[in-house]
Amino acid sequence: MNRFIFLDAVWKCLFTFTVSNTLALMLILMGYLFLKRHLSKVNLKRFLNLQALFLICFTMIGTIVLNVTDPEIVAACFNKFANISDSFRVTRIIAFGYLSTLAFLLFFDLISTLISIRIHRHLPKVENRQINSVLTKLMSQINMKTPLTVYLNNNSSSPYVWGLLRPVLVVNSRLLDKTKMDSLDAIASHELMHIKGRDSMWLLLSYFTKRLLFFNPLSLIFYNIHRGVVEMAADEGAVDQCKIESRNLFAAIIDLAEKDARQRGSVLQVNASRDFSEIKHRMQALSANRIKGGKCSSLVYLSVAVTSILVIAQAKRSIASFDAKNVADVRVCSQAQHEMIFKKLLKIEAKINKCD
Repeated sequence: MNRFIFLDAVWKCLFTFTVSNTLALMLILMGYLFLKRHLSKVNLKRFLNLQALFLICFTMIGTIVLNVTDPEIVAACFNKFANISDSFRVTRIIAFGYLSTLAFLLFFDLISTLISIRIHRHLPKVENRQINSVLTKLMSQINMKTPLTVYLNNNSSSPYVWGLLRPVLVVNSRLLDKTKMDSLDAIASHELMHIKGRDSMWLLLSYFTKRLLFFNPLSLIFYNIHRGVVEMAADEGAVDQCKIESRNLFAAIIDLAEKDARQRGSVLQVNASRDFSEIKHRMQALSANRIKGGKCSSLVYLSVAVTSILVIAQAKRSIASFDAKNVADVRVCSQAQHEMIFKKLLKIEAKINKCD
């Protein structure tokens, strides 16, 4: 029985952070619905970036704190209950199922990432005077001094940014051969805004949140919203910072969609738009009046602070729900109470045991 104690810690963390992160995601999504009317897409992206970072840090650090400080975990409370009762131990089954599913999903991501790394290592560099001159001009406009490498991938129907620490631009030969200069400027400026904003890294944080909370639909909604706002912010940056005409950007986006940009990418890849509904939202966002300047940035940091305080307070209350003075009393173990709830839901008759 002692070999399953680690599953009790998994259940405690899973239960606590399911409640905490669900609350956090609800607050974040409500904040997004309010802020999207008052912030530019660039500032809205900053808000979601910080929230993604907060969710990951809160979950990882909170997991460590729980395992070190929570009296139920330290005292192996539930293991005592399981040894002297007829407990169904469904909490351990759920914890094992969560770990198994998460391990499978992460393994799948690891394999796809390794395959993607191998493919990109063998891509040829682009030696095209036209695109190099375009990139040089645009990079000087946005004061981007980091050297940028361009690779050729004819298996991709649209350009994309790939990588984390040193992201690169990947294009296909059709883009170089048949694209007009205005469209090339628009496409390149959009991708440069992804690189300048390190969007691959921020989206990876949202992706990890989606993976850790794969059973929570709010995490999927948050990830999809974040990815959409990142695309809109790149469009906005292309127009505001690179001085691209909106109509040229519209034409380039539609042209990419007609070539079908729905290829499967790795977690290190920022793809172009995947469907016309997303393109419609991007066009509407770009056509709307955008708020410029830094005044609304304070709303971003205020929202992050409020969310952090509320969620940390909820987590603290969850931890404090166990009275440290009653560690030796198995009856106060919250996991044992969860077992009783599952028994009632599953209509399993509870027998009298020593804990009673």
